[in-house]
Amino acid sequence: MSTITGALDLAEIPEDLFDPSVNLRVAVVYDGSVLGSTELKQGKRKEPVRFAVQFSAPFPGGAQELPCLVRLVIGPDVRDADLLSIDTLNVDVDLTRHAGAAAADAHEQPGARDDYQVAVGVLKATEALYYCWIFCCRSYTIRGRVVCRHWRYDPAARIYRFCDEPVPGATVEAYDVDRLFFWFRRDLIQSALTDINGNFVITFRWCCINWRPWLVKNWAIDPVLFSRVQELLATAGISMPPMPGPDPDPLFLQQLAAEASLAPKRRLLAAPGVVEDALSAEALLGVLPAAPDLAALRVWPWWEGNDCAPDVVFRVTQPCGDNHQVRVIHSETNAQTRWDIPTSLSVTLLANGDACCIPTCRDPECPAASS
Repeated sequence: MSTITGALDLAEIPEDLFDPSVNLRVAVVYDGSVLGSTELKQGKRKEPVRFAVQFSAPFPGGAQELPCLVRLVIGPDVRDADLLSIDTLNVDVDLTRHAGAAAADAHEQPGARDDYQVAVGVLKATEALYYCWIFCCRSYTIRGRVVCRHWRYDPAARIYRFCDEPVPGATVEAYDVDRLFFWFRRDLIQSALTDINGNFVITFRWCCINWRPWLVKNWAIDPVLFSRVQELLATAGISMPPMPGPDPDPLFLQQLAAEASLAPKRRLLAAPGVVEDALSAEALLGVLPAAPDLAALRVWPWWEGNDCAPDVVFRVTQPCGDNHQVRVIHSETNAQTRWDIPTSLSVTLLANGDACCIPTCRDPECPAASS
């Protein structure tokens, strides 16, 4: 493993803005991926905060002797994907240039090595950057309960009532949902384990970011969205280009924009068949038909904004039965997404018939009649 060490100087941050309770994160980034990161506790404002982050040095092709340059990034303590999408303090690091004699020895070794020790010195945080780290990111708490719900008829009140039995030892996963045209992706926010009463708590930090769909990977096609978009285009007389793969394809959107600009009665941003920037939501909306329902479902490009709050769905698993096989006992679709959740959210998740719940809804036994 390689290591980059240094210190963060916060002396220029005004005292009334400085918040030592908010942790920061230092990461090493290459090719849009975080190679390694570490939490950074701020400490005292007048004293530089030292850090050391370990990572695996990148070698293109896997057989070169010298590693690529990497980028050291400092920002709020958030998920890797968010850290790459907000304003951060960053510096490019040439591992061989800073590592001195240790790097020179690499020329005597065949193949790639990965034990660079690099010191970058003291880095200064500006007031504007620090302000964003503190106020553009918020802490979220999700409190909830996983239960087996049973319905009973109350003959006295002549209505049905429900009783909830707790599901202990279940893993609750909270995911953030993003949608782009007919693609979607889910990112795991955090998970938690239910207690004996079926309760769980999930806490995390979330930053208001400029949503850049082209910077993230691992998308999938949503069949419901695909049918809706296909219907929308057909109604407007727009032919859909050949079906792309599971990931968003810029060429597909460029071809679609060109087709849409040729459709009758369309408001054009450019000459027919030509769209200067097909990857711009504004340009696409200039040639595509309006779709308020897709905008409400946060589907790009009909929805274009900052992702300032999580959009959450849940998945729950539990080891259950004699062999303790892990079963999915609750799984939500994209249609069940909770958009822009508040900083404090309470949920009740209903388990299916595969769950093992504690029987608490049964009435106590009646005493046996005396003989």
